Amino acid sequence: DARGTLLSPKYKSKFNRLAKIHRSLTTSYERNLWIALPNLQRLQKRLGIPDPVAEDALRIYTQTVKKKLTMGRSIDTLLSASIFAALRVHGIPRTAEEITKVAQIPKKKVIKAYRLILMEVLPKLNMRVQHFTSERYVDKFNEELKLSMKCRNIAVKIIKKARESGFNSAGKDPKGIAAAAIYIGSKICTENRTQKEISKLARVTEVTLRMRVKDLQRYANMVD
Repeated sequence: DARGTLLSPKYKSKFNRLAKIHRSLTTSYERNLWIALPNLQRLQKRLGIPDPVAEDALRIYTQTVKKKLTMGRSIDTLLSASIFAALRVHGIPRTAEEITKVAQIPKKKVIKAYRLILMEVLPKLNMRVQHFTSERYVDKFNEELKLSMKCRNIAVKIIKKARESGFNSAGKDPKGIAAAAIYIGSKICTENRTQKEISKLARVTEVTLRMRVKDLQRYANMVD
């Protein structure tokens, strides 16, 4: 043992078994990260994720492995969830659909893993996610659709006017509200974008978009 005392055959055998288990766990942990790191780099490149976000995603993923949260979950599922969590920690409004489409992992599995990370991992790392408002998604969609700042400002004003007037957004996806405001704004600015184009970008159905347009249309008339 540590004091130099000879171990009895019984305890020596037990010690050897524990040492073997420890080596196995270490090897398993290292093997997991050996596979995960290039996969993370691939996803980072394809999604265009900044280095600080990728570094935090790796920290999050490493913690999931240390806490043995990998049981029944694939490496890519946990990596995708770690990336999604890191993006939200950094306040970057990327959707789960964007990540799962690139990673080719079912969204339901990634969201389930993300919720686990939210409860079990982020507090341990002193990380907190930022919750995105519809206005944040307006900025994202406006930029990706290459619309003017005028259109962006109108869309934001519509959302704010709706909120001030008592519009109940509880239970409604902020992406859908943002998409509807952008659609209405693009019409007002004569920078027309189709519902199909906007719903595809926002990862919401055209039915949802039409419903949110109907909800917000009345407030567009109140915008200066």
